[in-house]
Amino acid sequence: MAKFGTPETMATAQTVGTRETVDEAFHRLAAEARRMGITVYRVQGSKGPAWFSPSSSRPGVAHALTAVSCDCEGFLRWQRCRHLAALLDHLGWLPAGDPDPAPPAAPVALAVPSPSCPDCQGEGWRKVSTGGGLSDWVMVDCSRCQQVAA
Repeated sequence: MAKFGTPETMATAQTVGTRETVDEAFHRLAAEARRMGITVYRVQGSKGPAWFSPSSSRPGVAHALTAVSCDCEGFLRWQRCRHLAALLDHLGWLPAGDPDPAPPAAPVALAVPSPSCPDCQGEGWRKVSTGGGLSDWVMVDCSRCQQVAA
């Protein structure tokens, strides 16, 4: 059973922040793209129109865009980026929703059982054999933790 290492890692593991939705992320990225001056260009090619956006981190490089993807490293890692958000914003295709959502709530601290019980390591339950083979194990509440909690 894995245990937390240091008090610092325990504090980090006990804090859960709110996550932004994909819609909120695209609105945030579109706002960042506007602030940074990220632009998109439509180029007519032999196979029809194509969209490109100049790279802000690599001068002279343009990223190829579609309505659902970009070839930049940010998109490859996160499946969203400022270039794609700028294109969706330019086309008026940003997801519906509040473009300026309220700031995220403060992180919430979760109660994590202390791994002080030697029987269950703080899980509140333990595995007990019913005397049969490997499949004859059952999960039961830890009687030691129940006595401490009572």
